[in-house]
Amino acid sequence: MGYTEGQSGHLATHAAIDVSIAQHATDIASVATDLATLETGLPATFAGAARGILTSSWGYLGDSITYGSLATTAGGYAKFVSYLSGQSIRLTQRSGKQGFRSDQLIPFISSEIIPSGATTCFVLLGTNDAAQDVPIATYAANMTQVIATLRAANIAPVIGTVPPRSDKSSLVSQYNMWLRAFAAKKAVPLVELHGVLVNAATGGYLTALDGGDGVHPNLAGHVAIAEAIIAAVAPLIPPAAPILATANVEGANLFANALFLTDANTDGIADGWGTTGTASPVYTLQSDTRWLGKAQKWAIPAPGYRRIEQNISAGFSPGDTLAFAMVLAVENMNPAEADGFKLDLVCTGGAAGTYSLFSGITKNINRAVIYEKFQVPAGTTAIRARFTGQCSTGSVDYMIAQATCVNLTAMGLT
Repeated sequence: MGYTEGQSGHLATHAAIDVSIAQHATDIASVATDLATLETGLPATFAGAARGILTSSWGYLGDSITYGSLATTAGGYAKFVSYLSGQSIRLTQRSGKQGFRSDQLIPFISSEIIPSGATTCFVLLGTNDAAQDVPIATYAANMTQVIATLRAANIAPVIGTVPPRSDKSSLVSQYNMWLRAFAAKKAVPLVELHGVLVNAATGGYLTALDGGDGVHPNLAGHVAIAEAIIAAVAPLIPPAAPILATANVEGANLFANALFLTDANTDGIADGWGTTGTASPVYTLQSDTRWLGKAQKWAIPAPGYRRIEQNISAGFSPGDTLAFAMVLAVENMNPAEADGFKLDLVCTGGAAGTYSLFSGITKNINRAVIYEKFQVPAGTTAIRARFTGQCSTGSVDYMIAQATCVNLTAMGLT
């Protein structure tokens, strides 16, 4: 078909577009060739591995971000994955090594991840590689070895893309493009963390998620990582029933009035539970679909703290391993809150002292299932479990439900 003189400019434009498309196709082919070269030597059995169903017992292999640097909650995102997944993903081993590159983390698969019994491992590596300008070919070879080593041990790998850092955004981008292509080709579940955390205009963290050094996420960033992991793998995780009380009085549960159902004097504090602290909160027992029974709620005005606590004096011996679990919800917390919620245990007897199980939850949480283990110190005769809510500005509502303490040793489950 012919064309008029006025159409010649359009054809020239189309020709330029065709050249551009051809160039992009050449570039893509070049990248594919590079990827194939980087994966040379991968064991034949590795290439045929299926994605399958992930297990709920997780290890974590990473650097200072996995260690939890700049997260006010000890354990960072790995802890929040367990809490916010309702313990359908259980933290078995956290191998977060500050300042380590991908090659330096490989030995810890054999020394820590495999012995822990973890059957799934989340891998988040590359931040320190980028800091030290490790070439993409070397990083790719290291990550290939990481995944192969895990699979050889029958541990299912899950990969996270490298978080942002504006000073090395180009190299981080190369790592992540390789990770995405590698994960797709080798059927490794991948969690897109970079896209969740990055300010696309700068290549660094979103301000609200930056720990302040441009390298590590803050608490909100750790929660965002946890939420992204849960969302990505939820279809691959079998359903779980965490250790939580389902009756107000259960023989195995060392807490009394575990579902907070009774309040004989109608003071808003469940029978069998006490309070201490400096603040003067409003106490109520609250029903909600997020938990079974009722929750003990205490609304704390600033400044100060208030504890809900109960003494446990039977059902354990020194050396036993106890599991503490509960449903936790936090509402109306000011973003600037510095203290938050914590659980500690005051032991009396031969090894008197206060032991922290977790702390630093300074963020609103709709529903979390907290689960922590504790080995009873020598000589202990009583344990006082203290659930502490703190408030430095405004007012915060804390709620705990389905309070649970079981003796894993007595149950043969240590």
